[in-house]
Amino acid sequence: MKNSKLFIVFLLMMGLNTTYAQIEKGNFLIGGGVGFEMDLVEDGDNPFTIFLTPNVLNLINDNLAVGGALGVVHTKAGDFSNTSLGILPSARYYLSGLESNMAFYVDAKAGLQINRVSFDGDADSESALTFSFGPGVAYFISDDVSIDTGLNFNRIGGDFDQSSINLNIGLQVFFTGKE
Repeated sequence: MKNSKLFIVFLLMMGLNTTYAQIEKGNFLIGGGVGFEMDLVEDGDNPFTIFLTPNVLNLINDNLAVGGALGVVHTKAGDFSNTSLGILPSARYYLSGLESNMAFYVDAKAGLQINRVSFDGDADSESALTFSFGPGVAYFISDDVSIDTGLNFNRIGGDFDQSSINLNIGLQVFFTGKE
């Protein structure tokens, strides 16, 4: 039942006839993404990860936005937990204009991440360099709002070493800059 309601909402959004935000120099956007992953491990603890990435970006040229994001990630599996906080300079390049209500983009982030790892009552902090990049699509539901879906490759290197691929879903609100 829940899936059918989501599908109906999706169809209604696809059918909307609206005007769309211009991805042009001088505008900026505020938003972010959320995602999760769960590993299914036979005869073991199933690791669950949730992440949140709020961002602020400024369109410095038509189709090119730069700014920053804050990456917050929490992983839990049995007695193990890891909470990380990253400060990530970011760039997004929109590959297409808005002839329709969709725009494809490539997203990239890189920065410093601090991890707090806890296992069986013992805790330790680690620092790492991290980067993330991947393609996505922005679906404009109005002139000023897009729902974004992206597939990202993530790499953490340093004291803590990890690679992953995940699907992100986010929301961006576009604001017109002063001319």
